[in-house]
This record gives sequence, C-alpha cells and structure tokens, in this order.
Amino acid sequence: MEAHKVIISLGSNHQQKQNLHQARQRLAQILSHCNYTEEIWTEPIPSSPPAAGPITSSPPAATVGTRRVASGPVPVHPDPLPARPEPVPARPDPVPAGAPLYLNQLVAALTTLPFDLLQAALKDIEARLGRTPDLRRQGIVPIDLDILLYGDQRHHLRDWSRPYVTNLLPQVIIPDEQEV
Repeated sequence: MEAHKVIISLGSNHQQKQNLHQARQRLAQILSHCNYTEEIWTEPIPSSPPAAGPITSSPPAATVGTRRVASGPVPVHPDPLPARPEPVPARPDPVPAGAPLYLNQLVAALTTLPFDLLQAALKDIEARLGRTPDLRRQGIVPIDLDILLYGDQRHHLRDWSRPYVTNLLPQVIIPDEQEV
C-alpha cells in the first residue's frame, strides 16, 4: 500500500487537554509513525468566510528539503507560507469577549488512507468527541482536526500563516514514506 505523508492540526477550546489526548488516541488508529509537536495555548482567531478559489496548492519544489537525523534523511516541512497570499475578508466575525483559549498541536505522520477517507475519518473523530454545528455556532470547539498537508498538496491554506502553525512547524519531522 502506498503511504502518504500528512500534517494535521489539532485544536480545542473546550476541555482542551482531555480532547487533544483523546484525539491523539484515535489518530493512532488511522496514522502511523506519528510525530507530535508540543501543545501551545493560543487566542481564538476571528472567523471569516472561506476564500474563493482552490483549497489546495503544491509547495514550490525549492522549498522542500531533507534533514539528516540519526535514522537517515527525513523530509523537512515545506515553507510555512502559502505560495500566493489569500484575500483578507473585509469584516471577520469578532471574537467574543472572554472566549476560551485554544490548545493547538500539529502531527506529522504517514497514512495509507486516500485523502477523502482520511478526511471522513477526521470528521468522524470530531463527531465522536462531541463536535456539532450547534456547539460551533456557540463558539465551543471540542476538537478541530484539519489536514494541512497530504502528500505534496497543501490544504487549509489560510492556516499555514496562522501563528500557531508557524510557531509549531519548526518542530515538525515528517516520517519517511518508505517506513510503512
């Protein structure tokens, strides 16, 4: 089976430590060779409408390299900034006063799941950990799991420039796809 390198972001603003722990346990069932970054606390980000246009892009070939570690060459994360800046919405929804902090983390791993099945599995984990549209409207996010990188394709482009991602990317070590 073909292995695909992935980077997935984890975030929670409700029972944060418990929900990230449970998400990691469930991710271990669908991912292999997981390398987690540290957890960091962040302020909520105002929500905004989705940007028009494609949701993926390929990182420029020159921005992906390898780093040698004790076990051999390991791909280094791509440049953390998207190739093209996305438009900034005129008026994002404000963050309510007293909104809870988010606990965020990234995981680099391998999966044999096709993109659509991985996405469905992440949505299933979110639902099993209590995420519902109604809670989201109330600003409560038990868990948010987003695929940032699948193979060489970037997803959630706006997230690549967010502080929690840019702060955690230097810790990301992507496993070698040959390890599966």
